[in-house]
Amino acid sequence: MPVMVIVAAAIAAASTAAALAATLGLVAAVAVGLAVGAAMCIMSLSMQPSVPRIQSPDTGATLGSTTDPSTVLPVVYGTSRTGAISVYKAVNGVKGNYLVQLFAIAQGEIDSIRQIYMDNKKVLADDTNYVDGVVAQHHIRSEYRNILQIEISTGKKSGHHMSLAKKYINNDWPESCTGNGVVTMCIVMHKTNDALNAGVDILNPNSQVAVEMDGLKITNLVTGNREFTRNGPSCLLNFLTAEYGLNTPIDRIDLDSFKTAAARTDNSYWCDGATDPNATNKANIENICSSFGGVVFDSFGKLTLKLDAPDITKYHFNEDNIVMSEITLSDGGTNSYYNTLNVSFNDPKIDYSSTVLRYPSDSANDALIAKDKRVIAKDITMRFSKNVHAIDRLASIERNKALMSQTVTFSTADAFTLEVWDVISVSYDELKLDRKLFRVIEITPRMDTGTAGTITVTAGEYDSAVYSNQDIAAKPNYDPVSVSTSIFQPYNFTAVSTGETVYGSNILLTWECDVDYNRYQFYVQYKRNDSEQWITAGNTSGYEFTISGLQQGIQYDFRVCSAGLYYQSPWTELSNPDLTVQYLLPAPVVRLRNAIALGSVETRHQAFDFEWDDQSKLDVTVNGRTSKFIDHFDYYEIKITQKNQVFTYRCKDISWIYTYEMNAVNGLSRNVKIGVRAIGFGGRKSNQTVLECFNAQAPALAGFTASPSFGAIQVNWLHPDPLIVPDYAGAVVQVSQDASFTGDTVKTFTAPHASEIHTINIADGNWYVRVAAYDVFGQDVLNYSSAVMVQLQSQVNWGQQDADLIKEFLNLESHLDAAVDQAFERSKDALQQEISNLHTNITSETDQKISAASTRIEQIVRDGDKVVVDSLNQVKVQIDNEIKSEITDLNTVVASNQLAQSQALQTVKSELEGKVAQVSTNAQTAVDTLKDTVNSQYTVKVNANGVIAGMTMVADSSNNKSAIYFNANEFFVISDSTNPTNPVTPFAIQNNKVIMNSAVIANASIGSAHIVDGSIGTAKIADGSVTNLKVGDLKSNNYVAGVSGWNLPKSGNAELSDVTVRGTVYANAGTFKGRIEADSGYFRGTITADSGVLNNVTIGSNCNIQGTLTANQILGDITKGYVLNNNETVTIDPQPFNRIVMIPALTTSASGRDSTNGSNYAGASTIDLFVNGTRVKSASAYSNTTNSASGSAQYSFALAANQSATLKVSETRYGAATSEGFSGAVLALVFRN
Repeated sequence: MPVMVIVAAAIAAASTAAALAATLGLVAAVAVGLAVGAAMCIMSLSMQPSVPRIQSPDTGATLGSTTDPSTVLPVVYGTSRTGAISVYKAVNGVKGNYLVQLFAIAQGEIDSIRQIYMDNKKVLADDTNYVDGVVAQHHIRSEYRNILQIEISTGKKSGHHMSLAKKYINNDWPESCTGNGVVTMCIVMHKTNDALNAGVDILNPNSQVAVEMDGLKITNLVTGNREFTRNGPSCLLNFLTAEYGLNTPIDRIDLDSFKTAAARTDNSYWCDGATDPNATNKANIENICSSFGGVVFDSFGKLTLKLDAPDITKYHFNEDNIVMSEITLSDGGTNSYYNTLNVSFNDPKIDYSSTVLRYPSDSANDALIAKDKRVIAKDITMRFSKNVHAIDRLASIERNKALMSQTVTFSTADAFTLEVWDVISVSYDELKLDRKLFRVIEITPRMDTGTAGTITVTAGEYDSAVYSNQDIAAKPNYDPVSVSTSIFQPYNFTAVSTGETVYGSNILLTWECDVDYNRYQFYVQYKRNDSEQWITAGNTSGYEFTISGLQQGIQYDFRVCSAGLYYQSPWTELSNPDLTVQYLLPAPVVRLRNAIALGSVETRHQAFDFEWDDQSKLDVTVNGRTSKFIDHFDYYEIKITQKNQVFTYRCKDISWIYTYEMNAVNGLSRNVKIGVRAIGFGGRKSNQTVLECFNAQAPALAGFTASPSFGAIQVNWLHPDPLIVPDYAGAVVQVSQDASFTGDTVKTFTAPHASEIHTINIADGNWYVRVAAYDVFGQDVLNYSSAVMVQLQSQVNWGQQDADLIKEFLNLESHLDAAVDQAFERSKDALQQEISNLHTNITSETDQKISAASTRIEQIVRDGDKVVVDSLNQVKVQIDNEIKSEITDLNTVVASNQLAQSQALQTVKSELEGKVAQVSTNAQTAVDTLKDTVNSQYTVKVNANGVIAGMTMVADSSNNKSAIYFNANEFFVISDSTNPTNPVTPFAIQNNKVIMNSAVIANASIGSAHIVDGSIGTAKIADGSVTNLKVGDLKSNNYVAGVSGWNLPKSGNAELSDVTVRGTVYANAGTFKGRIEADSGYFRGTITADSGVLNNVTIGSNCNIQGTLTANQILGDITKGYVLNNNETVTIDPQPFNRIVMIPALTTSASGRDSTNGSNYAGASTIDLFVNGTRVKSASAYSNTTNSASGSAQYSFALAANQSATLKVSETRYGAATSEGFSGAVLALVFRN
């Protein structure tokens, strides 16, 4: 009987079973405690009606045309009728009287097409199978022969180009359109006046087209050929392995079991039908199995097929092999219980209309219904069965299982080869079971007992009479009967435009009609208001119909009538209704969730986060009927408009984020207009709610300062609060020598991600500086701060005056000598003079000539209008003109009407053998009214034979210059002279370098700094390079613990508000709150999570799961399996936990043979199992006849943690069996203990 596919297996194949179960999307059909009637009647569980809310048109069940582009191609097996998918339609001809239509029908390659139906009218001759090419005109029925041309493609892989399409629409159907692997059809309809006058009934551009065909060519498991077949197991195998089905590798399928089932069902059951595009693969597999009574399950890693049929007893269980007395016997019902089965199918005798057969056929006298005192019905659909006799056999078995009431569940370690659907017997005195027969419906490995090889078996009551007692359902009478010609006419007919798309307008038609049991459906037609030709839109059994794709701006008429099997009511017409779009759903109330204030449309964030009210519980009134919004809702349509472009998105949630990345892909704009409308089923929609939002440029920066540095200007500001300006991206600094920031002196510097400081390198001069922040959206509409003027000087201004002063310093001795000479010269013209001159010459005992003199002159001299007063005092000693010592003091004052000048000179000089030592001082002042200058100068110079040191101090009012010039190789400031050998020297200059032991600098600009050990109270570094830095606590100036900013204390703990890391991050531990996103990553330690979703994850090594594992799909092994070939050693690697190693089946076989002289020869075979080189188990088989014999054994052992083991099997054959050799392999399974 048709069954839900059951996946269960012995523990030996537990891992593969789980993998295939997840792959198929299947689950075990039975849980512990279900009554056996519900458990065994698995067709009733698997084939309950299902109506998806959003689905592809099902052309395999709805025998008509569809234009929905989302339609899924059906897969047709056997002989069946299916609808058509309209993929192209064009009008051609001088008068537009040729209608060219192209249809996709099904997956190919099929065998042939038997018949084509247009509006349920046959158009081809019967008893002919049609294949690729144009159908000959004499094969088209005579009434349509002059108006139809038809071309067919059976869907070969190479495809077929439609010549008729090429003929009538030329390049609109290019040569590349071949429809590879798709059954296609081209119908050309020629509308003529003769046909219209003759009342030809298929001249409808929207005809409902259906095709009856012999379906896919597949591998026939009975013949082994690729051909058309209706064999159910062959069809099932094709769906399991094909890319349009489950796409299972053939090596994962027990092919022999499928061949056996195919042979047993070849002449009794047929598989005729199409797959359901809206069903899961599991449901379609169940539907195919329903046509021949198939049971699919996993057995030792392969999908195996059995038939729901009587079977022999495979195992017997009792107190000896039921583990720890774990057994439960259940009687009674379940919520899945039923006593009546209603089976629906599409009957070819009535044009594949749905027919229902009821079992039992005589419900009034049925014992089970009488016992229950009511009818408990279960409705199922047999999609792939069309033969009522086969349905009787299959459905009778299914209904008979409702009589079964017992389920047994127990644990055992003695059933390694037990399979689902095996028949077993159970004896258990406590439960009064004595060889009671059950059929296995679920096998589950026990992973919690610590005993290797333990499985839990669930089995339902079994009785072979279930398969022999057949009930024949009462068949409908299709003979003509007297049918009423009076059918109620629809009224209150309305038309509403529910929306407009690129394909045209959607019109919702609604009406009312009295209850009429003679009515079968309503027909709906429409036409242009200026036309006389009505077009059939379709038919429905409901009270509304939606017509899509009507041309916008055109007025239409509509009509509807009730129809029975043979008669119909008068038409109810609606002429030229108002088709203005009416929005039937309430519009959402949209808000910007991350706005700067409630109700605002401005955000500071880089993403636009929108939300709207939950509308699910709102009342919606359509056609006078009130229902909830959620019953009509499909999705929200979101339109984003920016930079004159529109981008459309969809979502089902009540919030949606327009991310920065989406914005960037669309051209990046800070001004975004969003339109949100609710879209419902049937073309219903709401009005669009529009919100125009923007992200304003970052506000002006606070705390702006600008100060000169070495060759640069240092710019500082307060970093924006990330809570107020979360989209801050950097700063722009502008400098100009014009306060209006115009002209060619304007320079712009960009500082991406700058926190609160930036340095701009620029030439010396007077500069106006201003700064502005910018955000992630760009540098438009910047908000600049007020300008600050900065005087930048990075080098010494050394001018001619400075050069003259240094030159004068270097020539100070000659200037002083000249001044003394001038004083002696003026003495000749003195007005008044006093001279004292002492002079003597001495000859020493060594005949040296010694000259000594002391000269003093006091004089007043008139020089034009000036009066000069000199006071000269000179003492000197000279020996042989080689040794000289002298001291000269000269004080001179000059006065006139416009000049006052004073000068004091002193020279201390010693000379020996050409070496000169001299100390010179010069102090002078001058006021000159003619030149308007006031200046003073003081110079000290020491000279040791060309090594000089000295100082000049200058004050000059003419250029406001005051300066002190020091000239020395070394300069020392000593604060403690008590220790002459090691004094305290806070400041010194040596080797052109300044040395400071300790300094307090309020404000400094350093071009290049090398700091060995530094302590900085507050530092702002725009661009720095530190080789080795030791600091105490570092934190940002906006740091608030747990709120904003960053903090790097000397403890090593860091707190950062936002971090962007483009390299590698290493962490020993951490806590994350919120959302973490990563393109990829590696975790070498422990991951602990309370919840989450992992997509496409690979676990490279071991994985421990302490709780429950639930998986929709598992590929691979749960346990570790090893294959042992004859005489090959296999090593089990060590693991850090205890394990159980199991060899579930150590089997061998032997057979004798006949000799040519008629004697029999015996045969024997032994297979040995070796663990770590020691033989631990053997299995033997002996045969002394031509019959085969077999032997088997099992073995398991514990493997301690961190221990390895070697396994080997070796088979030996004797006698007649020696030539057979070793075949197959032994499976070893390793479980964690």
